[in-house]
Amino acid sequence: MTGLGAGSVVNGGQGGFAPPDGGRWPDEPQDGAPYGAGAQPRYEGRPGAYGTQPEAYGTQPGSYGGGFGSYGPEPWEEPSSRRRTGLIVGLAIGAVVVLGGVAALAGVVLSSGDHHTRPDAAAAPSGDATSPAAESVTHSIVPPMTVGTYRRLTGNVADRLVQRMRQSMVKEDRQHADVYAKWKIAIYTYGGDPDRRLLFVGMSAKDSPKIAEAMRTTCPSELVDQMFLGTGVAQTKDYAPGHFGGVLRCGKGDLGGMTAMTCAWADSSTFGMVAQPQKSAATLARVTLRLRDAAER
Repeated sequence: MTGLGAGSVVNGGQGGFAPPDGGRWPDEPQDGAPYGAGAQPRYEGRPGAYGTQPEAYGTQPGSYGGGFGSYGPEPWEEPSSRRRTGLIVGLAIGAVVVLGGVAALAGVVLSSGDHHTRPDAAAAPSGDATSPAAESVTHSIVPPMTVGTYRRLTGNVADRLVQRMRQSMVKEDRQHADVYAKWKIAIYTYGGDPDRRLLFVGMSAKDSPKIAEAMRTTCPSELVDQMFLGTGVAQTKDYAPGHFGGVLRCGKGDLGGMTAMTCAWADSSTFGMVAQPQKSAATLARVTLRLRDAAER
């Protein structure tokens, strides 16, 4: 299958961190620097690193400690009041849960980073929203362990976060619980910095007969639009989808009380979304292409 509001932690609101004078963090490369270039910045004296507030889990619904801000009503309440039908739209609701967060879940995954994300080289825009897939074979999705300077989080903390995301999707749409169980969900950090997180979700027609059937009757462009439908992303831009073909589309939106960039792709056999607090759609489009190229096989 990007992207993912007042008090946004990623924009210097409650729990956010404004950059020093000059608008950049120490050692951050200038705009246009090659992907992966430049020394990694250090953030000394910052509170609340990832995984240091376990007492917040399940203890304060609607807020996540003092470092991630307040989220108010749980995000599944609104979709429940206007229940949609259809598997793909149901999956879009599931994507909202993952990317927007139930209570503070996605806040943990996606918070911070917007104010000091390094601008990578931009992906080239594409005017073709319906580029055919380069191959007709059915591919699988296997999230890679590393892509450039992005490293996948492992261990039981990351496993619990992913499991709670799945449970949140099932809570919203029990009819497709078997499909949600097959989502490939991965959390990445940039350069090993736990405060610079990226969320990846993907699916293949190989994973579920229901998905295979839905993809046979839904073109990639429509599938991407349906994924964006419930995410709060109103304006999107197409980018070149790479050698796998299909559609790659990115936009910025308000999800679960935070603002983040989201990119979604779809081809003849896979679809997915990548979300990160990011100022540039073109930057995240490039990262999405690299993740997709490494994950789709």
